[in-house]
Amino acid sequence: MPPRRRRPRGHIRTLPSGSFQAIVYTGTDPLTGKERYLRETATTCDGAERALTRLQSQVDEGRHPKTAITVRQTLAQWLDVADLEDTTRERYDDLIRLYILPPLGNMLASKLDAELLERFYARLHRCRELCSGRPSAGHVCRPLSTSTTRKIHYVIRGALERAVRWQHLGVNKAAC
Repeated sequence: MPPRRRRPRGHIRTLPSGSFQAIVYTGTDPLTGKERYLRETATTCDGAERALTRLQSQVDEGRHPKTAITVRQTLAQWLDVADLEDTTRERYDDLIRLYILPPLGNMLASKLDAELLERFYARLHRCRELCSGRPSAGHVCRPLSTSTTRKIHYVIRGALERAVRWQHLGVNKAAC
């Protein structure tokens, strides 16, 4: 029997624009069963080779997203197993429904990072309705309290921590 052929760890392809794209296989998504890849584009072949090495390192260290789980799915899974009092669960359900899901619910959890979360919290401190800063007629900005923003952060951090534990994500970017 011939030896089993190994999957290549990654490759570089030339794009029609003349740029180069490094592609690394990360495994099969346990939620969808689809193959997952990390991709990074560079303008030079040398840059693409460095990107390929960096992406392979992320895969080796387990710092890449394991699934295409959304923030909505992450929060739902966390609520299913979180040990919360009834009143706390109701409050967290309200916070998730009112403040987290509208702007972040359909986003991939792997796309959340510290900068995005800090900007999100800052906007909540300016206006709980996340207005653009130029309120329309009849709208008066009402900031969200610091304690409520802290609770929102706790919910997001806890959900992402559980996603890391269950290997949906490689890193919890809200853990700070």
